[in-house]
Amino acid sequence: MKKLSGPKRVVCISIADPDTLRDLVIKLTSAALRYRKRNFEIKPQILFVFDEAQEFIPSIASGHLGQYSAAVERLLRQGRKYGLGGAIATQRIAYLNTNIMQQLHTFFVGTLPRPYDRTVVSSSFQIDLSILDKTLEFPPGSWLLFSYIATGLDSVPVFVKADNSEDVLKEHVDSVAKRIDKKAAGEQTKLS
Repeated sequence: MKKLSGPKRVVCISIADPDTLRDLVIKLTSAALRYRKRNFEIKPQILFVFDEAQEFIPSIASGHLGQYSAAVERLLRQGRKYGLGGAIATQRIAYLNTNIMQQLHTFFVGTLPRPYDRTVVSSSFQIDLSILDKTLEFPPGSWLLFSYIATGLDSVPVFVKADNSEDVLKEHVDSVAKRIDKKAAGEQTKLS
């Protein structure tokens, strides 16, 4: 865990075998909590991001799946005091452990095409179902942001429009390529 206490960084772990990845989740989250509690550290802040969260925190979990779910729930319940946080991403919220969802304080809700998913979000986060029905009309990159802590508005959504990250990345690559081409053209002129 000392390696996570160094300068700011991003560590992305992608493992194809779900059981190996789940075992790593238990080990990393448990070790991070233990280390922070023992050393009374809260910095640097560490955010664990769980994509396809239904693989880690399913609504019905027993055996090994129950251990994974319990590890993530413990991180989300206790981690804030020690500078540890969690973010979950899923397109199938109906398959998530609702105890874990209730530990989150900020939610970005995109298009929810399945009525059952809208119902689960509505009941889990006290969001009016008619508001969630409007997500069906959202264009890509549009979200509802719910966060009392971030906005100071309890159960009041804020509409958020995000830039397409692929477009932003393409613009950056194009501008870097132009600078390189310009530099190469200048060096070619000097050689002539």
